[in-house]
Amino acid sequence: SLSVGDNPITVVVTAQDGAPKTYTVTVTRAASSNADLSGLSLSSGTLSPAFASGTTNYTASVANGVTSITVTPTVADSNATVTVNGSAVTSGTASGAISLSVGDNPITVVVTAQDGTAKTYTVTVTRAASSNADISGLTLSAGTLSPAFASGTISYTASVANSVYQTTVTASVFEANATIKINGVDTISGQPSGFIGLDVGSNTVVVAVRAQDGVTTKTYEITINRATPSRGSSSSSDDVSNDEGTIDNVGDTEITNDGEKTVATVTVDETKLEEQLNRVGNNVKVIIPVNGSSDVVVGHLTGTSLKKMEDKDAVLEIKTDRVTYTIPASQINIGDVSARIGDQVELKDIKVSVKISELPADEVKVIQDTANKGRYQIVTKPIELDIQCSSGDKNVEVSKFNTYVERTIAVPEGIDPSKITTGVVVKPDGTFSHVPTTIVNIDGKYYAKINSLTNSTYATIWNPKEFTDVENHWSKEVVNDMGSRLVISGYGDGSYQPGKEITRAEFAAIVVNALGLREASGKIKFSDVSENSWYYEKVGLAYEYGIVSGYNDGTFKPGKKITREEAMAMIAKAMEIAKLDINVKIEEVTEVLGEFSDTSQISGWARNHSAACVKNGVVAGYDGKLAPKDNITRAETAVMVRNVLKKAELI
Repeated sequence: SLSVGDNPITVVVTAQDGAPKTYTVTVTRAASSNADLSGLSLSSGTLSPAFASGTTNYTASVANGVTSITVTPTVADSNATVTVNGSAVTSGTASGAISLSVGDNPITVVVTAQDGTAKTYTVTVTRAASSNADISGLTLSAGTLSPAFASGTISYTASVANSVYQTTVTASVFEANATIKINGVDTISGQPSGFIGLDVGSNTVVVAVRAQDGVTTKTYEITINRATPSRGSSSSSDDVSNDEGTIDNVGDTEITNDGEKTVATVTVDETKLEEQLNRVGNNVKVIIPVNGSSDVVVGHLTGTSLKKMEDKDAVLEIKTDRVTYTIPASQINIGDVSARIGDQVELKDIKVSVKISELPADEVKVIQDTANKGRYQIVTKPIELDIQCSSGDKNVEVSKFNTYVERTIAVPEGIDPSKITTGVVVKPDGTFSHVPTTIVNIDGKYYAKINSLTNSTYATIWNPKEFTDVENHWSKEVVNDMGSRLVISGYGDGSYQPGKEITRAEFAAIVVNALGLREASGKIKFSDVSENSWYYEKVGLAYEYGIVSGYNDGTFKPGKKITREEAMAMIAKAMEIAKLDINVKIEEVTEVLGEFSDTSQISGWARNHSAACVKNGVVAGYDGKLAPKDNITRAETAVMVRNVLKKAELI
């Protein structure tokens, strides 16, 4: 939507060396509401050379009531971003990256008037030939294509058991011109990951990699044989498995009223569940569907049922019309629960209750008041997730997990999914903290997928943030994104100070915020971290999760500036929490770090972690250097933590 006056459309192109260049098309809208577009004009149509210094501005003059503008990238490049009036957009309406091929790349700007009349302008960005176009040296070894365009790998997973009906192709390097074909079908071109549906029998998986010159191509094939799953001989109508790998309808639903609340309780039939687990096999998803608009939904299982699910590597999914809570049975850890309740209690006598509930009106008002003060907009109603295990008068709450647990919240009808910035944990006092969130489309409907290491109360917010001093800074898009997600914060004057060096306490706090860590369980043992300090809880969480360890003298040195190699050590441990692979072989460490001219300056204790950061694409260095002894800046910190979340597909 165009405001009266100037409306800038910014195209930010980042070269392979990390150097950004900005091009701007400015559309001016007069106060008149007439739909006449005859006043539109574009001063020029070509930006060339692609990465020359300076900024070229293009002006389109719009008069008489233009109401919308659409930027349509006709190409796609992982290192380029398009923003309209500060908001990231993509082809058609709103999306992410634009990929640039070698040569001319047209970017189309379509201006639409109130009566639907449209006028189109094209800006062409020219990209020089890349030095990484030769892929003749790529080899396939144990599922890895290496090297992949000078750094990183493209790998896939092909482990298939009898009852497994999907496998995953994973590209750990986002090469914009790489294509992945499954059984001859171009399925996930240019995307970092995806799922393959396997037919019974032989399945040929082709990974086709096209170099940046757009011509050179090399393909690799693997064959996956899928056996016919053992389904048993029963033809009874009581067969509740609707699809291979899933079980549902194994419980009875009861609707009751608790005061003004409607409660839907599903009690899982232990015998029926066991029968289906034995029939379907391992890695199954047990779905407890609840239709209708109950205020509270509770799934009841016995400890015995949960143990059988855990033994089968099963996943439990409580599914309502609005919320889906998905948790591996192993994350509830019935063995630990049993030990805490008491070994004298049998598993069959332990009741496991998984609950999804809407909050009462008074609690929602507290949250809304907090949002108003922080100038956030609540997009989806807050919901509370809770797991309780009980036997008699003994009760154990399961609230923390050792891997990210997924919950999805439906985006309400009529709400633009691009107007959701992030999911948040709502604290008891009504304040918010970031939790990794991405928007997904499932069967044509949008959902906010929230990944968290704890149970809590969750909502989604709209919180666009623009720091005043990053407008022309290379980190603008990343810094504003992390600020909008409540991962980083600026100063009272609206600035972020991207070039300012950061302290160890500040860095630890940002990493904790990015991962969505919360609820430290014990006191900090660092002698120089006071309970009255603003960073006490954040440093405590970083210590509890193994991100920081402090110094041999028992101090943390919170006010000390943090070097890039210290930062990479912390980031590598954060990557491990996010389930990114940080294991680097000895020979790989030398190879990966050998790309940088100052590799000899990296301390011995930091080499493995530094290599893991580089290998995963979290850290790239600059000017051929890794600069391990330099103090890291606030902008570099924002980029590092965002890269972790992106690579782990948490945002």
